[in-house]
Amino acid sequence: MGYPGAPELHIDKAIALRNIRAMSARAASAGVSLRPHFKTHHSRAVGEWFRASGVTSITVSSFEMASYFAEAGWTDILVAFTASPGDVEAIRRLSSRVRLGILAERPEAAVCIEGLVDSPVDLWLEIDCGSGRTGIPWNDTEAISSFVRGTSGLHRLGFRGILTHAGDSYSVRGPHEVMEVHKRTLERMAAARGATLSAGAAGCLASCGDTPTCSLADSFPGIDEIRPGNFVFYDLMQVLIGSCRIGDVAARVSCTVAAVYPDRIVVRCGAVHLSKESVVMLGKPTYGLVVRPGALPEGPGTYASLFRLSQEHGVASAPPEFAADLRPGERLEVIPVHSCLTCWQFPVYHCGKAVLPKMRYGE
Repeated sequence: MGYPGAPELHIDKAIALRNIRAMSARAASAGVSLRPHFKTHHSRAVGEWFRASGVTSITVSSFEMASYFAEAGWTDILVAFTASPGDVEAIRRLSSRVRLGILAERPEAAVCIEGLVDSPVDLWLEIDCGSGRTGIPWNDTEAISSFVRGTSGLHRLGFRGILTHAGDSYSVRGPHEVMEVHKRTLERMAAARGATLSAGAAGCLASCGDTPTCSLADSFPGIDEIRPGNFVFYDLMQVLIGSCRIGDVAARVSCTVAAVYPDRIVVRCGAVHLSKESVVMLGKPTYGLVVRPGALPEGPGTYASLFRLSQEHGVASAPPEFAADLRPGERLEVIPVHSCLTCWQFPVYHCGKAVLPKMRYGE
């Protein structure tokens, strides 16, 4: 049970459902499968909204999350985080219950896992198409070929295809730049797929996942499935990238005014509620936009910008017309910079009169 005055994470179900339906329709129109990433909401209750829209396969970011959703009846789960021999017990347990997909980029790791599991597992090779996080570089033909050859004799781990996350789409601004990332990613995935087939792979699916390109692209030539996640709630970062409109953001933090000063307001909403991820607006770091409950930041005087966070406090520059009649204890809402991180901070979601449970590690 929460405490009066404590920050709460509010979800607008109508907006979230609209976002899910729009992405489902986009995937269907493009002829690709939709395997949404559930790391944004990590809630069985929200997962049911996807199931109602026809989604049957999902992506998660950990084996703990895979187990959480397997218990809710999801039977086709891809863990989009590089697996290691230390994950064998989780892989063995999950693969006996669901169709499980894992990522690898070294054939030795796959061989080790193969020797310790009893059930079939889908094996995906992660490709780095430019984001510089994990995966074999798209143009490292020798490493890609080595992986295919080194795993060709496995029986329980079956090579499924290649997978990438176009994380570089988060560093651009505007639809044109997002589509440049999309075009580049498609070209690089095609090259990587060609390398797997030349090395003897019997087949090779291609899976891409990031919210900006999946929200804006109408076609995905050469791609078999897409794995966006943030789109269910969107956030301020996605608005600035150009993935969505401000009215598409379904997640907000409800918080109270702590103090009002001539040059700023302070709200009970700090780094433990929002994280410290920021975006640049008007040349300054911004940690979220503060608005009246249910309102949109549609012009000067309609919002305040959070420019500093401490653990529990958020300090916002507020125009006089926004702050004039505010009083301590009054409820405001914060549109978060990154909904994935913000949602993780809260134990439950408030959705109208309903309280939706969600996953918590270690519980």
